[in-house]
Amino acid sequence: MPFYTRGNKLYNNKLRYNLLPIDKNVIYNHINSSTANRLVGKNPATDRLVYSSQNPYGGVGDAGTWVRNPNCWINGVSNISCFSPAQRSGANWWQRAGTLVTTRHFIQATHFTTAILPNGGTPIIFVDENNNAIRRNLIAYDFAPNDIAIGLLDNDVPSNIKIAKVLPPNYKDYIQALNINGSELFGLLSVGLDQEEKALVKTITTISTFINFDNMSGPSGGVNPYPEWSETIIVGDSGNPIFLIIDNELVLISTWLSPTAGPFMTTHYNAINEAINRLSSNQGYSLTPINLELVYHKYS
Repeated sequence: MPFYTRGNKLYNNKLRYNLLPIDKNVIYNHINSSTANRLVGKNPATDRLVYSSQNPYGGVGDAGTWVRNPNCWINGVSNISCFSPAQRSGANWWQRAGTLVTTRHFIQATHFTTAILPNGGTPIIFVDENNNAIRRNLIAYDFAPNDIAIGLLDNDVPSNIKIAKVLPPNYKDYIQALNINGSELFGLLSVGLDQEEKALVKTITTISTFINFDNMSGPSGGVNPYPEWSETIIVGDSGNPIFLIIDNELVLISTWLSPTAGPFMTTHYNAINEAINRLSSNQGYSLTPINLELVYHKYS
C-alpha cells in the first residue's frame, strides 16, 4: 500500500481516512492499560527485578554473566536490551545507567557520568533478552541541557542489542488525555529503573522541560495507582532511564535527576541530535522517534 507524507505525519489511504481528527485518549489509554495488564498476577516483591543474578566479571568477551529474572513484569518488550546494567569506574564496576538511543550513543545524567578511562575508554555492558552480554568502551561525552549526557561507544552494538526510541516533537498531536496542572500526560504510567535494576512503576504529574513523577513508596495511595510497585528514588539512581511502554517498546522519556524529576528528552530533541552529531559528525546517527501515527491506528 503506498504511503505519502504531509509535514511529519505518515498516511496511507487506509490510515487516517478523510484525515479524521485524532482521539488523543487512544494512545494514552493504550499505554496505561497495557502497562497495567503486565502487572496482573505479578508479585512486586520479586517481579520488579530485571535480573535474578548479576556478575560483571569474566564471561564471554569479558562482559560478565547476567541472568534475567524470568518473572520480571517488563519481560517481553522488544527492546529490553537498550539499557546497561554496569559500567566500569577505575578498578570497580558501578551499576550506573546508560540507555542506547543509537547503536553507538547512549544517554545518562551529566551530574553522574563515569570517568573515561585511559587506554581505550571505559567498559560498559549491555545484555540481550537471552542473557547474552556484550562489552563496549565509552570513549567520549557531549552534553545537552538539563542534565543530559550523551556517551559515544568505540563501536556499534550488534543487532541483538536494541535501542530506545523517543517521543517525537509532535507528540501532543497524539497524546493529551487528562490535562491537570498544565500536564497533558498527567497520570500516565511509566517504567523507572534504579541502580539495582528494579523496574518501578511511576506516574507523571507535570511536564515541561522536565517531567515530574510521583514519589510513592509503599501502599499510600495518591496519584500512583500501583504504589506497591514503586519505591523512592535515592542517591545512586541518577541517570537511570524512565520509559513509556508503547506498542511493546520501551520509549525513553527521561532519566533521574532528582527523586521525583528528570529532563524531558523530547523537549531537548534537537539539542540531543546536535550533540550526537558533534560526537559522530556526518555519520548518520540520530534519535529515532516512535511513529505515533502508526501506533494510533493500530489501537484506535
